[in-house]
Formats: sequence, structure tokens, C-alpha cells
Amino acid sequence: MSGLRNLVLVWVTALLCVGENVKVGQVAALEPAGHRWYPDYQIHADPTNPRNLMICGGRWNTASNVLSGFVYASSDGGRLWTQSLEDESSTFVSEHSCAFGADGKAYFLSAASKVIDGVLHHNLGTTRIFTSADHGRTWTRAVRTGWADSPISVVGTGGPVRDRLVTFFNDSDWRKSKLTRVGLMTFRASEHRVMREIPHWREVPYEYRGSFPHKAIVLKDHSIVALYRATLNTSDPIELAIGVVRLSPGHKDLPKPVHAVHVVLNKEHPCFIDEADAYDPSRDRIWIAYHDFVDGRCKFLLTASSDHGLTWSEPTEVSEPATTSREYHNPAMEFNLRGVLGLLWRDSESSDCWYFAASDDQGRTFRAPDPLSSACSPSQAKPHPDAFLMAEVTQGGSSRSSFGPTLSVINHLNSVWQFASPLVATADGLFHPVWIEGATGQGELKTAAISVDHFLDPARPIVSAVKPSSLDVSDEVALLYRGDQHYDTERGMFTIKMVLRNKTNKRIFGPISLQAVAINSELGPVEVLNSDNGERRAGAIWDLSDALPRGVLEPFRTTRPFSLNFQLSPANRSHQMRPFELVGVQLKVLAQKNAEKNKVPPRRE
Repeated sequence: MSGLRNLVLVWVTALLCVGENVKVGQVAALEPAGHRWYPDYQIHADPTNPRNLMICGGRWNTASNVLSGFVYASSDGGRLWTQSLEDESSTFVSEHSCAFGADGKAYFLSAASKVIDGVLHHNLGTTRIFTSADHGRTWTRAVRTGWADSPISVVGTGGPVRDRLVTFFNDSDWRKSKLTRVGLMTFRASEHRVMREIPHWREVPYEYRGSFPHKAIVLKDHSIVALYRATLNTSDPIELAIGVVRLSPGHKDLPKPVHAVHVVLNKEHPCFIDEADAYDPSRDRIWIAYHDFVDGRCKFLLTASSDHGLTWSEPTEVSEPATTSREYHNPAMEFNLRGVLGLLWRDSESSDCWYFAASDDQGRTFRAPDPLSSACSPSQAKPHPDAFLMAEVTQGGSSRSSFGPTLSVINHLNSVWQFASPLVATADGLFHPVWIEGATGQGELKTAAISVDHFLDPARPIVSAVKPSSLDVSDEVALLYRGDQHYDTERGMFTIKMVLRNKTNKRIFGPISLQAVAINSELGPVEVLNSDNGERRAGAIWDLSDALPRGVLEPFRTTRPFSLNFQLSPANRSHQMRPFELVGVQLKVLAQKNAEKNKVPPRRE
């Protein structure tokens, strides 16, 4: 387990304009640039507190040619992330999964392969389960069990699995036919042991050539549904299915898995195969989106089940996005508690360009896609893929090499091995996507917070952070530079950190807000990226509540640092020979109006 790595990050909530992305895991002082790649990652939210978030997965280090497991935790909705765990139990640690339980409990699964002379032996590897009692901030290794391939986890809420970690995985029949089935194991921290099977689960046959879970859902009746993609035991043509297995609250019996989707792959089927799943808690419905070749073209289809996965609706097509490729790659879906469906995808199989769109009519229509990354610009240069190189050596005498060792270097540019749960919706209605980018070759893992409320209801007025009782305290404070500013000329983005200082001997009570009265730039149009009321020009408001210690700005004290982010017009980024004003902002400072509270109590002698 590694030491803590603190990352102070910009958190973005905007009117479907994400602005500057939050970077996770970008610790240049600890990890050399150009040596990181995240082949699998998940994001999860605490069901009891939307401010507690967790990102887990695997991180590849190209310099050492080693894969390790990691967990990042946030307790403030994604503003600050801390790496709280790193699993380096072997030189190849993969098959990661994590989940939140009740009362601050969190779980992380990580499998260490047995590496002998550089060759991986997964069947000899072990899965470690780590537990946390403080929402993922600190961890303890609880127990070890056998190898669990491609796991997906959730914590049960009822019946015998209440407060138990329930993990579905690709269970291989190593010794016999090498066929697979969807395996199941459960764990409760207080018992210090893992149940690899529950009654009747062992009766499920090994019938697939691969069965990979990609979503586990706790339904309203406390039953648990797992969705998985399976390759059927056929040769020509290849047949795929998206299957559903359900663990009832009493789990006295196990219904036969249902194949919700069936796809036949042959030379007439040119579509890439991607799927996404979501659960709408407001309607107790399960959704699957997938690709299939229909009527002479590839379509992205959507189907739903209202009976816990037993039967599925006739699929409907999701319209092509207005993007460069007009295709959905690596899609992910999630409903928030208000029934809004969020969709995350990228432009091509290895693209740095990721998009988000929302639907308020259960996927019948999606609004215009919003780019999450600067790479969506056509002029963005292709990154040098240093972070994605993996060297494999096959030793002499093996079935693949009859002479001597064979070296193979694979470029995994922006590829994802297990694309499960990269999007989560929290109880406050926000969507939190997580995605990877090659960037300048370093390899980055990014996340953001997105609000879609105003977007889905254009007639709804923007809610200002300024209360009617706000008091203009502009003359009582000083706006001071905090020592950090950056102008990204390629993207036209400018960020500056500031603080407010109370110049008086009176307390100033929050909430305190900055309001932009006028904004200008000698380069041309300029917009605000991170306002809290959605405004991008004059009228933009920054709520400084989080920068205010205990909600009060004491006499002659300063706030915590806060960021102001701006976007300059792409057409006017040329460098000029003379000095020029990059950004100019006229501001008001507004605070709570309460004359009685402003008095400072006399000191006690």
C-alpha cells in the first residue's frame, strides 16, 4: 500500500459545458511523464452521501513494464482526490472492481497474477479483497481467494446478502473444457472468508467461450441483476449474447440466465461491438444499448426490461450523434434519480475525444453532444503514445517459441480492457464521467461533474447564487493573486487562482460570491467556464462558500484559494508583439447582509 498522494483539482459544474477537465492521477512529481496508462477504471458513488466518490482500476507503468491496482477517493464531490491505495502484489495486478456499502464501508478487489520468468499464470494467481471503513480513504487487506476474472461488484441491501459484497466474474473451467460461466462470490468483512458459490449457483453450467460481467445492479426489491457479454460456444459464425442473471433476495433458486440481446458476427456484419447498461430507479427499469447490423447498416440500439430482465422491449435506434465519426464508441449510460439519462462515449476506438449527452425522454432523443476534452478539435495533434507500450517476452521452449525468447512490443494506444462503470450519477443529480486520454503521450485519467438541469428545461430560469439579502462588500475586501496562473494557447483557456482578504475589523458572513459586472479581452470574445449560475459573460457568479473557513471571513484574514477559468475565442489566439490585456474582469463581492452578526465580540482578558 503506497503513501497518500494529494491532488488539488478544479471541479466543474456547468450548463453542459464542462470547461477545464479535472485530472485524476496526474502526479508529475511522483510519476515520470510519459509512463502511465489506465487500461481499466470505474467510478462509484456512496449511496448515502453524494460527496463521497471512488475511482478504482489498473495503472500501467511503461518504464517498469508493470501493472498495479489503485484507488482514488474524494470526500467533496470530486474537487479533491487522494490516492488511498496501490496494490503492487505482483508485476501484473489486474481484474479490479470496487463498490460502496452502508455506513462508510467500501471494498476493492484486485487480482495478482503469478508471474514466472515473465510469463503470466492467471490460474495460479490470487484475488485480494481490501476493505475500508471511512468511504475509501484508508484500506486494510481483508482476505485472499482464487483468481476472479473480469469482476463486477455491488453490495447487497436485503436478504442473506445484505451488507455483503457480491461479485460476479468470468468463471473458467481451467481443468476441463476451458469453457466459462458467470461466477459468483460473496464476502462480509466480519466473517473473514469468501463464499465462492451460494446454493444452486454451482448448478449453472459452463457453456460460454467467455462471459464477462459489465454491470451489477441492486433493484428496488433488493434483488441483484448482473449483465454480461458472452461468446457462445459456436465457431462459424461467431455468436454473441448480452445475458442477464438475477440473484433474488432469498436466492432459493436461480432462474436460467436470459439472453436479452443476440448478435451474429460474420463477414456481412462490419459493426464493432460495444454495449452500455443502465438502471432507472425512478421507473425500476433496466436498459441495454448495443450495436447491431440491421437493414444494411450499423445501428446503435436501445432495449429495456420492466420485469427485472425476464423480457425485453423491441429495440429502438438511437440517432447518430452530430460528431466527426457519427458513431458511438465505448458507450456508457446512467440514469440519475430524476430519470435523466446520461450517455458517455468517444469518437473512435482509440480517440482522445469524449462526449456527453443527456436525454429526458428515456433515450428516445438526446440533446446535442458536448465535448469533454480538447482533443475533439480537428486540429488537435495525434499524441506520441509512449504511455501505452507493453513489452512481452515469450521464453524459449514454449508452444509459441521453439528456438529462443521472442520479444513483442504492443502499442495499446488509448485501449480499455474492461469498460465497466465509467459513469455514475449521484443523489444530487450530477453526472460524473471518467475517461482516458493519450494527451501529449503521458496518459491521463480525467473526470468532471456535469449538471444538466437547466439544459433539460430551457424555460427554467437560472438560479443565482446571490440571495436578495446580499450585501455589496466590494470596498471591505481585497482581491489578491494567489500565485498560480496559466494560459493554454492551444485551447484558448486561462486559469488564475485568487483569494479574498477582509480589510476590516468586522466579520463577513457567507455565502460570499463574486459577480462579474463586465468581462473583456483585447484578443476578442471571452467567456467564463466555471461560473456557478451557468452564465458565461457579464452576470457570471462564482460561489466562494467552499473557500470560506467555517462560513465566516474573519477580520484581516483571507479565504482559501479559488480558481477563475476563462475561454478565449479560438479565432483570436495569435500572439501580438505589443503587450495586451488577456482578460479583464470588473467584479462585485457580495455577502450575507446581517448587521448584528458583524460585531466582533470583545476579547477575554
